Amino acid sequence: MLAVTERKTYLFRLVLFALACVFLYHLLVERQASVLMEVHTTAPTKFKMYWLTDKDGIWSENNARKVYLRPGNSFYTFKLTDLANIAVFRIDPSEEKAQVTIRAITITQNGYAPIRIEGDAFSRITLEGGIESVRFADEGLIISPATHDPQLFFDLPGSLHKTAVLWSGDFLPLAALFVFVLFAGLALERFVNDRNTLIPACLAVVLTVITAMAAISSFSAHPDEEMHVRAGDYFQHHFLPPPVGAEEIKNTYSVYGVSRLHSGEIAYFFIGKFARAFQALAVPSFMVQRYFNIALWSVLLLLAFSYRDFRLLMVPLLLSPQIWYMFSYVNSEAFAVFIMMLTAYQVASPRSTWNRLLEVGPGIPRPKWYAFIGVGILFGLMLLVKKNFYFFLVFLALYFLWRLVFAHTKLSRQVVYRITVVLLIGASLFAGVRGADEYINGFKKSEQLLQARHQFAKELWNPGTPLEKRHAHLQMRDRGTSLKRLLMVDNWWTKSFLSAFGMYGFTSVSGSGTYYALIQYVGLLFLLVLSATVLLHGGLEGVSLWALTLACAGALIGIALYHAWTVDFQPQGRYFLPIVGMFSVFFLHGQQYLFRSLLPLFCAGLFLLSLYSFIFVGLTGIPKPL
Repeated sequence: MLAVTERKTYLFRLVLFALACVFLYHLLVERQASVLMEVHTTAPTKFKMYWLTDKDGIWSENNARKVYLRPGNSFYTFKLTDLANIAVFRIDPSEEKAQVTIRAITITQNGYAPIRIEGDAFSRITLEGGIESVRFADEGLIISPATHDPQLFFDLPGSLHKTAVLWSGDFLPLAALFVFVLFAGLALERFVNDRNTLIPACLAVVLTVITAMAAISSFSAHPDEEMHVRAGDYFQHHFLPPPVGAEEIKNTYSVYGVSRLHSGEIAYFFIGKFARAFQALAVPSFMVQRYFNIALWSVLLLLAFSYRDFRLLMVPLLLSPQIWYMFSYVNSEAFAVFIMMLTAYQVASPRSTWNRLLEVGPGIPRPKWYAFIGVGILFGLMLLVKKNFYFFLVFLALYFLWRLVFAHTKLSRQVVYRITVVLLIGASLFAGVRGADEYINGFKKSEQLLQARHQFAKELWNPGTPLEKRHAHLQMRDRGTSLKRLLMVDNWWTKSFLSAFGMYGFTSVSGSGTYYALIQYVGLLFLLVLSATVLLHGGLEGVSLWALTLACAGALIGIALYHAWTVDFQPQGRYFLPIVGMFSVFFLHGQQYLFRSLLPLFCAGLFLLSLYSFIFVGLTGIPKPL
């Protein structure tokens, strides 16, 4: 238990935290409208809703919600804004010349009767311009745009009808939330100590919500899940990678003409073997494969319970719901994050097997042979994950040099020998996997992959299609798009930021602008407090490691931007996942001063916002089986 003075401070902070929870709930849940749409499109396009307030004079992207429509998806859910602030409401159904059919739009908010735009309500929509034709049919309102800026107007303010809500109906939910947070905080008081046992409790909460997401969401409601599942299914019955273009794997090729079975990632091997082990259960293959990623998070949770240093490493994983989302459906990034966190612990914790291998001298026992094999295999697995995680390996190489400079590691002939053995074991694993692939596909695999793209890719993404007829997001630099336009007009950074902090499904389930603004402000304050704490208390060691972390993170962001500009414009926050591992290593080194500052307060704020997003946006809006 805490001392009397510490307990008073804890109670004061707990009351403030409970009040903050109440305020955020009122702001993000009760004062934000939710939109559920059933919309069909003939081609991928962007659907927008704009609004003007009484204070606004011009339309602005700041007062807009954007949803990416896909032909295979019909239902979309997102947060809008406070309906009381809307003076004029506008719908832009498509930015491409794709036929869009609006079957129904439902807008709900506490205190207002639900608004349904369907059937006879379509007659209240007025056309402004940019529309070639519009007609009513049994399937809904069918719109064919004439330009990239078609506009529809709906008298949303005139459709608002306040419902009679008792004062107690507004107050009681907030009071109940306050009491719940207060008593939960008192129950968790024993975890607030120097051993950071509150972190595993938060990890357990995350395990609960990602398990719920895996259980209730429809198959292929998540990005490319169907392709991931098919790759995992292949390895249920095979041990070796397939030949390029083989008949049995044709269903694994995406619209780009690319199969994940040729990516060199070993994650699908383990996903497939995990599913194979549970094939006797009457459970669909995709669900068993989802359990694989849940099992990975469970292992991280157990390690956090068991090892104090591992708890601190896990803090960055608690700061964004997008990270949790990776563990709730079938993909290869979750495995990469899992291996990255194990590697981060090995290189950063003084009590890890790797760092014990580097200790030599009188009285220090010789390491066991299996220690070399275990760490070597871990290093080899890091070479067999998604390529953007190679930036974490670059960070680790520079971090090792940093350790040498500040004498955290001392080189000797024996130490060099041990490092060499570990690297050779890892390289042997990597060479064995890649060698098997070369044996099957030969040394001209790149040519075969290009041929497969010509054969399997859809016309918009086929390399044989003239550039001007391919998808507008491919090779944007070659099309004359400047880097400034990519950032300012196409909003690469904004879209990347949004998809790094809570966008679900095919970016079709998103939060409100208020949520993303809060994440932005709290995140910036988090970085400012972190930087100030390092400058004041970190000394040369802390400042230099923080600079190294920022440099590697910046390089990864820069390469992602360059790839979006020159290859494929896909602003997705998951590309930045290696930054999580970099921050984890830094947090572990700076634990003596970082967690005695205001930093934990901002970590709690980000965790709270993330929990809101995952539950009230992700779990609520994700498509579910009918």
